[in-house]
Amino acid sequence: MTIRIFYKHFPKIQTICPTQNQFTTFAIILANYLIPVMLTIILLILIIGFIFEAILDYLNIKNWSLKVPSIVCDIYSDEKYNRAREYALVNYRFSMFTSLISFLFMLILLINGSFGWLDEYVRGFTNSPVFVAILFFGILAIASDLLSLPFSIYKTFVIEEKFGFNKTTVKTFIADKLKG
Repeated sequence: MTIRIFYKHFPKIQTICPTQNQFTTFAIILANYLIPVMLTIILLILIIGFIFEAILDYLNIKNWSLKVPSIVCDIYSDEKYNRAREYALVNYRFSMFTSLISFLFMLILLINGSFGWLDEYVRGFTNSPVFVAILFFGILAIASDLLSLPFSIYKTFVIEEKFGFNKTTVKTFIADKLKG
C-alpha cells in the first residue's frame, strides 16, 4: 500500500521504473538503505546542533563575572548587575530545560514516524503540493504553539514576575496568543 502511494506521488520515478515490479524493487532498496541513512544524518545534525547550542549557552552564562566589569561600573550598581546576572542564570536554566524537552520531543517524532503519518494524513485532503505543505506546516506550527504554551506561561508569569519585568495581564497574554 505504501509503495503504491509513493509511486503515485513521485511521477519522475515512474520514468525510471515504468513497471510496478521495477518500482517495487526500487522502493525496497530505497526503504532498506537510503531512508535509514537519511534519518541517521538528520538525527546526527539535530544532536550535534543541540549539543553545540548547549555548549555555547553554557560558555555565555559561565563568563558572567561576579563583580561589575570596570567598563560599565559607572553605569550599573552592584545590585543591578547581580540582579541582571541572576535573571540571566534563571533564564539559562529554564531555556536549557525547555530546549531539552523540545529536542527529546523532536527525536521521538522523527524516530516513531509521526511526520510521515502526518504527511499521509494531510495528503488525504488534497493532491496539491502547495496545500499539502501549507497544511503540514500549519498543523506543526499549531501543535508547537500548544506544546510551548505552558512554558510561555511560566516564563511570563513566574520568571518575569519574579524580576519585576512582567507588565502582561492574563487577558493580554491570551489576546496576544490568539493574534498569533
